[in-house]
Amino acid sequence: MKTGWWWRVEEKPDVLPAEQCLDLEIIIASDWREGIKKRYLRAEQLLTETKDAPTQPYKSKYEARELLRELVDWLRSVSDGRIEGVPFSQDEINAMLVRVLAMVANVDSEVEEPASAEKNLNKALSLLDFESCDSLSVTGALHVLNQLGLLWSMREDHERALGYLQKAENLYGSFVSSNVEPLDTKSFFTGSTDGSGQNELELLYTHTLYFLAQVFKALKMNEKAALYCHATLKKQLERGRDYNKIEWAINAATLSQYLAERYAFKEARHHLAAAEYVMQAERAAFQDIPDDSDEHAKL
Repeated sequence: MKTGWWWRVEEKPDVLPAEQCLDLEIIIASDWREGIKKRYLRAEQLLTETKDAPTQPYKSKYEARELLRELVDWLRSVSDGRIEGVPFSQDEINAMLVRVLAMVANVDSEVEEPASAEKNLNKALSLLDFESCDSLSVTGALHVLNQLGLLWSMREDHERALGYLQKAENLYGSFVSSNVEPLDTKSFFTGSTDGSGQNELELLYTHTLYFLAQVFKALKMNEKAALYCHATLKKQLERGRDYNKIEWAINAATLSQYLAERYAFKEARHHLAAAEYVMQAERAAFQDIPDDSDEHAKL
């Protein structure tokens, strides 16, 4: 893996390998947008929809990673000036590279290759300008910073993880204050947008808050951990989706107990009541499912 992947990213040969040139010619000659779109959507499908056999648990992830690496190679070639005539600005190319490298790094982590994930994330990090993050780059930057925070937290270097996550938190705050709509990841590669950029940004920031709560807890900074746990729960409710209701209720009840032990009884009652409300709503939703329905059969 190291030979093929990192040679292509780090080195800049004057002449591309023959098989790569052929592939790039196909993309440009037919339709540059379709070439990108095809690879991106196929990789996304493999990562989100494909279920692998137990004997080959990472088969689809490996296949998706190869498609994403092809995108990295192509975008690097455009960025380096080895391919011309592509209607992308340098800022757009960099933003796309950041996003694809973050996706590759995520797969690296999922297939238990953290060293490779770190390399890809650092490559993405080198392309970011945090002084001028805009609608093109903000979600990609949050992807990278969150992943770096999680990676170093898993290695139990919580101070280093905290640095990345606080950078993500500050970036979110400064971008939101600009009142600009961020671009969603998929629009970069498909050429169309469904206006989900803000949803993507808020989901990423929810992850930032959650990771910060975990890091502060690991650092035994319990009051800050509680504050970020509350912020995570609040953000999840505000978004109204993409969270496990039962897990949310358990976390709210746990936070309630922590607050009660510190004599913050009003806040404790508030969180406990919220936990009970969400749990009751979830229980009612399950009771509405008929016994012979497909949903019931899957439980």
